[in-house]
Amino acid sequence: MHFFNKNFQQDWPTKLTLLGWIGLGMLGLLSAFRAALWLCYAHVFNTLTAGQVAHAFLYGLWFDISIICLFMAPAAALFLLPLKSKNWARFCLGLLLTAGVVLAGTLTADAIYFPQAKRHMAEELLNVWGEKSFLLHFAFAQCKLALFLLCAGTGAAFWTAYRYLNRHYAPRPYPFYQLLAGWLIAVFILFVGFRGRLHNKPLGLRDIYAISSSPAQATLTFNGAFTAVHTMRKGGALKNPMDETKALLHAQQLLTAPDETIPNPAYPLMRQIKKAGAFKPYNVFVVLLESWTPHYIDSLAGGTYGVTPHFDKIVRQGTVFTHAYAAGVRSIYGLSAALGGVALVPGLPHFSQGLEMNAITSLPQALNERGYYTMFAQSSLRSSYQMCAIASNIFYTQESFGMEDFPRLMPYQKPQDFGYDYDLLQFAADKAAASHQRKQPFFIFTFTGTTHTPFNKTTDQFQKYAGKTEEERYLNTLYYADYSIGSLLERARQEGWMQNTLFVFMADHTLGTAQKDDEIHQKFRIPFVLYAPEFLPAQKIDYTVSQLDFIPTIYHLLQMDSPFTALGKNALNAQGPHFAFITEGGAIALITDDGFVRHTREQLAQSSAAQPEQLAEDVLALDKATTALFSRNAWYQPQK
Repeated sequence: MHFFNKNFQQDWPTKLTLLGWIGLGMLGLLSAFRAALWLCYAHVFNTLTAGQVAHAFLYGLWFDISIICLFMAPAAALFLLPLKSKNWARFCLGLLLTAGVVLAGTLTADAIYFPQAKRHMAEELLNVWGEKSFLLHFAFAQCKLALFLLCAGTGAAFWTAYRYLNRHYAPRPYPFYQLLAGWLIAVFILFVGFRGRLHNKPLGLRDIYAISSSPAQATLTFNGAFTAVHTMRKGGALKNPMDETKALLHAQQLLTAPDETIPNPAYPLMRQIKKAGAFKPYNVFVVLLESWTPHYIDSLAGGTYGVTPHFDKIVRQGTVFTHAYAAGVRSIYGLSAALGGVALVPGLPHFSQGLEMNAITSLPQALNERGYYTMFAQSSLRSSYQMCAIASNIFYTQESFGMEDFPRLMPYQKPQDFGYDYDLLQFAADKAAASHQRKQPFFIFTFTGTTHTPFNKTTDQFQKYAGKTEEERYLNTLYYADYSIGSLLERARQEGWMQNTLFVFMADHTLGTAQKDDEIHQKFRIPFVLYAPEFLPAQKIDYTVSQLDFIPTIYHLLQMDSPFTALGKNALNAQGPHFAFITEGGAIALITDDGFVRHTREQLAQSSAAQPEQLAEDVLALDKATTALFSRNAWYQPQK
């Protein structure tokens, strides 16, 4: 008994006071971040009434308390153990405060991410580790104030909490049953707090649609820590309940055109042109444009920004798709859609994280077999998204290059985190010219980067605007990027490889900071132009297309008889249905000429269609077919 009384004692007042202040501090932090989002991005929430905003703040506390209990529970349970040791109390207090720091860091990351996507983080947190070097560089380069406040707040919290513990910690013995009962009650309260209720399933992402009337209200109610943690806890997203056989048949009907066939029933979405004509060995030069947005392209939006004169000419002389959409709000979605025809549906691993273990259509590999020179190049570092390695090892481009490989061709005044478009495109033009001299057709895929935030100054030549606002800095980088494209086309004309080359200009996603609200067309609409004045007519195509249509379009344009799988269609074939499949955090969406749907995989979240049930069935079928086929590596048949 002496040993028990000596070592097992409790100081409820001090411990509960510290737990209470830490919990209230976390709750205040979450509420402050919610208020900051509401005030800073009022245009995202301007459709909400005052009552709906109040409703979001009130119910937001429910989700806040749940995530606080989740973060605090392990350390709190240890802290409340009836151990007399002051060192043990200090150690557990450190764990509690560290949990608070992790929560604050997650909220800070969410606040940085929010203006790009106009939503909270979800599966993005699953990919942080793979981009840790970039994230650290970006944080120290662009988020100094946020880091300073985070560090200052952390220091103040640690100093105050430890000072209080050292002054007031005075454990005393209690009867065993009181120690055990008190600890069990505390753990039970934490458990219920995390669950959000005593009955049914724990509080989760699905509960938002029972209390919110719109995506904007749901966004304001949620917090970034809750969405990120619960997305990871669920392995990425809610499960699609549609029957797999039904989904595969439905998706097959949506994707397969009359001039296509399914060559192998074991790969139900793999298609092949029925009667391909003679192969057309056009050169293909792809420019995936970082954050280009139709709003700032005068020929697409009727504006007067004056920073895209070369691209405006391309729009007038090319085949322009006026209703083209990105597959997501991040570059990896655009890269996956364009290079592989793959929609990164919620829960599907990204490239370099497991997706590459499945067989995937490779346009470069198919062109290698036809005697092409194939190349991938990005203006950012070779390690960015590991895309150079992925291009070479998964898509089998003969060469791949990154920022380290390009000579500097202009007297740049500030370093660009994502490289220089002019240097990239001139380097790629050198490769194209060399291939042309060998009389060898080429496929070159480039990914620009200068128009990525933070929009640093390039040279005085491209300071069309004063650069005092973020928008003006973006416009200046866009002016530079447009010049880079004009210089590329001028070289193609002078060196004689323009006439047999198809140029594809397509954005990876829109500029998040230009997005005024959560309206889906504004959020995902991108420029998409096929430019080949020698063999493609100048025309405007107004039906819905997507980045996922790129591979089918090239296969049909070149009349390639190889099979391919892509969650899109030939964008040049007017026969429908045409659509854009979109991944939006843990949800999915479909845009068509008749309207759109947003779906959580469990229920319809939003729609503008006259028959939303039909579009809901379409989007669920495409999503289910994708996840089912990747789960058993039946997306695409490996080619010998």
